[in-house]
Amino acid sequence: MAITEMANTTGRFDVRGFLGGCDEKLAGDLSPHQRRIMLVYKQHASLEICGRWTEIFDPRLTVEQPDYVFAAGKKYYKLEDASSVRWFYNALSTAGSSVRVLTDEEIYLTDKGFMSEALYHIYMRGETARSYGHEVEDLDGYYIERRWSIVNWRFNENARMTGERVYPAPTAELVKVDRSHFWTTEEVQEVLGDEIDSRWKVLSD
Repeated sequence: MAITEMANTTGRFDVRGFLGGCDEKLAGDLSPHQRRIMLVYKQHASLEICGRWTEIFDPRLTVEQPDYVFAAGKKYYKLEDASSVRWFYNALSTAGSSVRVLTDEEIYLTDKGFMSEALYHIYMRGETARSYGHEVEDLDGYYIERRWSIVNWRFNENARMTGERVYPAPTAELVKVDRSHFWTTEEVQEVLGDEIDSRWKVLSD
Protein backbone atom coordinates (compact mmCIF):
# COMPACT_ATOMS: atom_id res chain seq x y z
CA MET A 1 0.00 0.00 0.00
CA ALA A 2 1.32 3.41 -0.95
CA ILE A 3 2.03 5.92 1.79
CA THR A 4 1.12 9.53 1.09
CA GLU A 5 2.22 12.72 2.76
CA MET A 6 -0.39 14.76 4.62
CA ALA A 7 -0.40 17.58 2.08
CA ASN A 8 -4.14 17.92 1.59
CA THR A 9 -5.06 18.78 5.18
CA THR A 10 -4.92 22.01 7.12
CA GLY A 11 -3.04 20.73 10.15
CA ARG A 12 -3.81 18.94 13.37
CA PHE A 13 -7.35 17.83 14.05
CA ASP A 14 -9.07 19.45 17.02
CA VAL A 15 -9.40 16.35 19.17
CA ARG A 16 -12.20 17.98 21.17
CA GLY A 17 -14.41 17.45 18.11
CA PHE A 18 -13.34 13.86 17.51
CA LEU A 19 -16.92 12.59 17.77
CA GLY A 20 -18.84 15.10 15.67
CA GLY A 21 -21.71 12.79 14.78
CA CYS A 22 -22.46 12.19 18.45
CA ASP A 23 -22.23 15.90 19.21
CA GLU A 24 -24.79 16.61 16.48
CA LYS A 25 -27.19 14.11 18.03
CA LEU A 26 -26.72 15.56 21.51
CA ALA A 27 -27.50 19.02 20.15
CA GLY A 28 -30.86 17.76 18.83
CA ASP A 29 -34.16 16.76 20.40
CA LEU A 30 -33.68 13.32 21.98
CA SER A 31 -35.63 11.31 24.51
CA PRO A 32 -33.91 10.99 27.92
CA HIS A 33 -33.07 7.36 27.11
CA GLN A 34 -31.51 8.14 23.75
CA ARG A 35 -29.65 11.13 25.14
CA ARG A 36 -28.09 8.90 27.79
CA ILE A 37 -27.08 6.39 25.11
CA MET A 38 -25.21 9.16 23.29
CA LEU A 39 -23.59 10.39 26.52
CA VAL A 40 -22.44 6.85 27.32
CA TYR A 41 -21.06 6.55 23.78
CA LYS A 42 -19.12 9.80 24.10
CA GLN A 43 -17.75 8.90 27.53
CA HIS A 44 -16.75 5.43 26.37
CA ALA A 45 -15.00 6.73 23.24
CA SER A 46 -13.28 9.54 25.15
CA LEU A 47 -11.92 7.12 27.73
CA GLU A 48 -10.70 4.82 24.97
CA ILE A 49 -8.70 7.40 23.04
CA CYS A 50 -6.99 8.90 26.07
CA GLY A 51 -5.81 5.59 27.51
CA ARG A 52 -8.31 5.35 30.38
CA TRP A 53 -9.94 2.24 28.93
CA THR A 54 -10.31 0.45 32.28
CA GLU A 55 -13.01 2.99 33.21
CA ILE A 56 -15.14 1.80 30.29
CA PHE A 57 -16.29 -1.05 32.55
CA ASP A 58 -17.83 1.32 35.07
CA PRO A 59 -21.46 0.14 35.65
CA ARG A 60 -22.75 3.55 34.61
CA LEU A 61 -21.55 2.71 31.09
CA THR A 62 -21.36 -1.03 30.56
CA VAL A 63 -23.03 -4.25 31.71
CA GLU A 64 -21.01 -6.76 33.72
CA GLN A 65 -20.50 -9.16 30.80
CA PRO A 66 -20.45 -7.29 27.47
CA ASP A 67 -19.91 -9.16 24.21
CA TYR A 68 -18.03 -7.92 21.17
CA VAL A 69 -17.60 -8.95 17.56
CA PHE A 70 -14.67 -7.41 15.73
CA ALA A 71 -13.74 -8.20 12.12
CA ALA A 72 -10.17 -7.20 11.23
CA GLY A 73 -8.57 -8.28 7.98
CA LYS A 74 -8.38 -12.06 8.00
CA LYS A 75 -9.19 -12.27 11.71
CA TYR A 76 -12.62 -12.42 13.32
CA TYR A 77 -12.84 -11.90 17.05
CA LYS A 78 -15.87 -12.95 19.09
CA LEU A 79 -15.45 -11.78 22.67
CA GLU A 80 -18.20 -13.03 24.96
CA ASP A 81 -17.10 -12.02 28.46
CA ALA A 82 -15.57 -9.06 30.28
CA SER A 83 -12.08 -10.57 30.54
CA SER A 84 -11.91 -11.04 26.75
CA VAL A 85 -13.13 -7.50 26.12
CA ARG A 86 -10.54 -6.17 28.56
CA TRP A 87 -7.87 -8.06 26.62
CA PHE A 88 -9.10 -6.36 23.43
CA TYR A 89 -8.81 -2.83 24.85
CA ASN A 90 -5.46 -3.57 26.45
CA ALA A 91 -4.18 -4.82 23.09
CA LEU A 92 -5.22 -1.57 21.39
CA SER A 93 -3.54 0.50 24.07
CA THR A 94 -0.36 -1.59 24.06
CA ALA A 95 -0.13 -1.41 20.26
CA GLY A 96 -0.28 2.39 20.41
CA SER A 97 -3.33 2.72 18.17
CA SER A 98 -6.04 3.84 20.57
CA VAL A 99 -6.13 7.51 19.48
CA ARG A 100 -8.69 7.98 16.73
CA VAL A 101 -10.69 10.85 15.32
CA LEU A 102 -13.98 10.26 13.49
CA THR A 103 -15.13 12.40 10.57
CA ASP A 104 -18.12 12.17 8.22
CA GLU A 105 -20.00 10.20 10.88
CA GLU A 106 -23.64 9.24 10.35
CA ILE A 107 -25.49 7.82 13.36
CA TYR A 108 -28.75 5.86 13.18
CA LEU A 109 -30.16 5.92 16.70
CA THR A 110 -32.93 3.83 18.28
CA ASP A 111 -33.92 2.93 21.84
CA LYS A 112 -31.93 -0.31 21.51
CA GLY A 113 -28.70 1.39 20.46
CA PHE A 114 -27.24 2.82 17.30
CA MET A 115 -25.29 2.14 14.15
CA SER A 116 -22.57 4.49 12.97
CA GLU A 117 -20.65 4.82 9.73
CA ALA A 118 -17.58 7.05 9.82
CA LEU A 119 -14.11 7.65 8.47
CA TYR A 120 -11.69 6.72 11.25
CA HIS A 121 -8.35 8.53 11.48
CA ILE A 122 -6.19 6.24 13.62
CA TYR A 123 -2.91 7.57 14.98
CA MET A 124 0.05 5.20 15.08
CA ARG A 125 3.82 5.10 14.89
CA GLY A 126 5.62 3.37 12.05
CA GLU A 127 6.25 0.14 13.94
CA THR A 128 2.56 -0.21 14.73
CA ALA A 129 1.63 0.61 11.13
CA ARG A 130 3.87 -2.20 9.91
CA SER A 131 2.29 -4.63 12.38
CA TYR A 132 -1.09 -3.63 10.88
CA GLY A 133 0.10 -4.77 7.46
CA HIS A 134 1.30 -1.49 5.97
CA GLU A 135 4.58 -1.26 4.06
CA VAL A 136 6.52 1.16 6.25
CA GLU A 137 10.22 1.98 6.19
CA ASP A 138 10.35 4.67 8.87
CA LEU A 139 9.45 2.75 12.01
CA ASP A 140 9.89 5.87 14.13
CA GLY A 141 7.65 7.95 11.87
CA TYR A 142 4.21 9.37 12.63
CA TYR A 143 1.23 8.09 10.68
CA ILE A 144 -2.53 8.28 10.42
CA GLU A 145 -4.48 5.35 9.03
CA ARG A 146 -7.75 6.40 7.40
CA ARG A 147 -10.34 3.66 7.24
CA TRP A 148 -14.14 3.60 6.88
CA SER A 149 -15.88 1.54 9.53
CA ILE A 150 -19.41 0.57 10.51
CA VAL A 151 -20.16 -0.12 14.16
CA ASN A 152 -23.26 -1.37 15.94
CA TRP A 153 -23.54 -0.51 19.64
CA ARG A 154 -26.19 -2.33 21.68
CA PHE A 155 -27.79 -1.07 24.89
CA ASN A 156 -30.25 -2.36 27.47
CA GLU A 157 -33.29 -0.62 28.93
CA ASN A 158 -31.06 1.24 31.40
CA ALA A 159 -28.87 2.67 28.61
CA ARG A 160 -25.93 0.50 29.61
CA MET A 161 -23.87 -0.79 26.71
CA THR A 162 -24.22 -4.54 26.26
CA GLY A 163 -21.85 -5.01 23.34
CA GLU A 164 -20.36 -3.81 20.07
CA ARG A 165 -20.14 -5.09 16.52
CA VAL A 166 -17.24 -3.50 14.60
CA TYR A 167 -16.78 -3.90 10.85
CA PRO A 168 -13.82 -1.96 9.41
CA ALA A 169 -13.39 -1.66 5.66
CA PRO A 170 -10.78 -4.08 4.24
CA THR A 171 -8.82 -1.23 2.62
CA ALA A 172 -7.25 1.86 4.17
CA GLU A 173 -4.99 4.78 3.36
CA LEU A 174 -1.87 5.37 5.42
CA VAL A 175 -0.67 8.96 5.64
CA LYS A 176 2.70 10.06 7.00
CA VAL A 177 2.42 13.26 9.02
CA ASP A 178 4.64 15.75 10.81
CA ARG A 179 4.96 15.35 14.57
CA SER A 180 3.03 18.60 14.93
CA HIS A 181 -0.01 16.93 13.31
CA PHE A 182 0.10 13.89 15.57
CA TRP A 183 -1.80 13.16 18.79
CA THR A 184 -0.37 10.94 21.51
CA THR A 185 -2.50 9.28 24.16
CA GLU A 186 -1.01 11.52 26.83
CA GLU A 187 -1.78 14.68 24.86
CA VAL A 188 -5.38 13.61 24.29
CA GLN A 189 -5.78 12.86 27.98
CA GLU A 190 -4.56 16.35 28.86
CA VAL A 191 -7.13 17.93 26.52
CA LEU A 192 -10.12 15.72 27.35
CA GLY A 193 -9.48 14.88 31.00
CA ASP A 194 -11.56 17.64 32.57
CA GLU A 195 -14.45 17.04 30.18
CA ILE A 196 -14.44 13.33 31.00
CA ASP A 197 -14.45 14.01 34.74
CA SER A 198 -17.36 16.46 34.38
CA ARG A 199 -19.34 13.97 32.32
CA TRP A 200 -19.05 11.36 35.06
CA LYS A 201 -21.08 13.67 37.26
CA VAL A 202 -23.82 13.95 34.62
CA LEU A 203 -23.90 10.17 34.19
CA SER A 204 -24.30 9.73 37.94
CA ASP A 205 -27.67 11.53 37.95
